[in-house]
Amino acid sequence: MALTESNAKRASLRLQQSILAALTGSTDTPPTDLVYSIVVITEATAGIADLGVVANATDVIRLHKLILTMRAQGTVTVGYDDDAAATNAVVLTGPITLGAGGGIFDREKNPAKCLKTIVAAGTGPDPYKHMTITFGTAGGDGYALISKGPA
Repeated sequence: MALTESNAKRASLRLQQSILAALTGSTDTPPTDLVYSIVVITEATAGIADLGVVANATDVIRLHKLILTMRAQGTVTVGYDDDAAATNAVVLTGPITLGAGGGIFDREKNPAKCLKTIVAAGTGPDPYKHMTITFGTAGGDGYALISKGPA
C-alpha cells in the first residue's frame, strides 16, 4: 500500500502518541499542533541550561517532565527569558531542592497545565522565547521533555 499524505500523518501521530506514552505514562492523545522533543541537559557546575527556543510570537514552550542527576545536593529553578542567558528571567518555579544523585520533576501531563512560556500582550514579537533551567548550587545531567506550539 502506498503511503499517502493522510496515512503518513496518521502514522506520525501514532508514533508521537507512543513516544509520549512511553515518556510520560500517559495514553492521552497529544494535540496535533504540538511538537514534542527531548532535551539533553549537561551542566558541570552551577549555571544555566537552555531547554528550548520558539521561533515566533504566537508559540510557547511547555515543560512536561524533567529528570536530573545532580552532581551534589542543590537547587534548580525553571524560567523563561528573551535570551538563553536568563538575564531577565521570569521564574516559573521556586527553588526545587534535589539531592545528590537524582531527582524528578513531573508536571501535569495535560499540556494546558504544564510550565510554559507566555505570549506577550499587545503587538510585536514575544520577548520570552527561551525556556531555561538554572542550577543554583550544583550542576547536573538529565533530560527534559518539552513541546513547542501555539499558546
